[in-house]
Amino acid sequence: MIQLQENNSKVKGALAFEEVLDSIGSRGKFQMRLNVVFVFFASCFNLMSVYMFYIAMQTPDHWCHVPGREHTNLSLEEWKNFTIPREGAAFSKCLMYNQSDVRDFSNRREPVKCQHSWEYDNTWFSLTVTSQMNWVCDNQQTVNTILFYSQNIGVALGLLFGYVGDMYGRRPQQLLCLSAHVVSRLLVMLAPHVLPLFILAESLVSGAAGPMEESLLAVGLELTDIKHRSVINRYASCSMALGMMLAGLVSWALPNWNYFMSFAAISCFTLFFFFRWFPQSPRWLACRGREQEALAVLRDIATTNGSTVPAFALQVIQTVGNSKADRTGFLSIFSSWNVFKNTVILIIASIFCIKMIVKCSAIKFLSNPAKPFNLDDVIFFL
Repeated sequence: MIQLQENNSKVKGALAFEEVLDSIGSRGKFQMRLNVVFVFFASCFNLMSVYMFYIAMQTPDHWCHVPGREHTNLSLEEWKNFTIPREGAAFSKCLMYNQSDVRDFSNRREPVKCQHSWEYDNTWFSLTVTSQMNWVCDNQQTVNTILFYSQNIGVALGLLFGYVGDMYGRRPQQLLCLSAHVVSRLLVMLAPHVLPLFILAESLVSGAAGPMEESLLAVGLELTDIKHRSVINRYASCSMALGMMLAGLVSWALPNWNYFMSFAAISCFTLFFFFRWFPQSPRWLACRGREQEALAVLRDIATTNGSTVPAFALQVIQTVGNSKADRTGFLSIFSSWNVFKNTVILIIASIFCIKMIVKCSAIKFLSNPAKPFNLDDVIFFL
């Protein structure tokens, strides 16, 4: 009976909070600008920034640079026929003929490793991180190393960002995640020569992307009436899909990786100008015993929507605070075997999913750009 009474108290508190939202406006100007700027655009920029890095790490088709073509009237294809050995139907990516006199093609020697750097196919990208740093052939493992360590470090940072949201609220969490995007995108452009710093910079976004999306959606849903929360979820899903498509569109329009990563940094930075519209969660404030701050957030919403806070709002906030359940932050992962097991499974699945998407997109689309895009490619990619 005692447990039943506690559950009824929680349900009444939840219903009463919805009544407060209805009184101050649950679909007014405040919610409109919050959902448009953050749930839609911030979610879009979040995913766009994530996938732009994967595009920047793609390895375009490449072959050994053999000097001397400028002294001939040969086309690129003809020059490669004379200077680059074939591996099956394709030209070798890492070997060239050891030709002492490039003007005498009658006496070819044994294939050797590239002696004068590489040339890259710029059909899709004029410059990627891989082509800038020549992470190919003997150094091709560097790309896998960066993706491996950045994803695993990102898992630990993701727990940290989530802990910040639990302990300090959604607003500080959102500010921290947004700052991580801007700082990361600036660092990756400045530090490709410093591999540990480059990995750490990408790890910031790997860790911040999930908590950023979660905090955006949590606040957007909390301050919207129950009937329209599915609409907010739909907006968030569409914006994430748009962000992934926008990553490809912008990188196609700005084929230099420094340019489209700068675009990602600027896009995320513009959100700081609207950050005053992102509120702290009133429910979280109530659960933390910060009743006056929660009431201040409700007053701000009411003022923006042209309404007033009802007289029973403070009582509702106190009810929500009294009915809260104890939480232990990220340590709650170890509260039971099932929670810990499911968390580990999700982490492993996420890492493998990202690796498979990166490798499939690289193999299927970029290694053979001449192949037309069709439905089979879409099914393969999915």
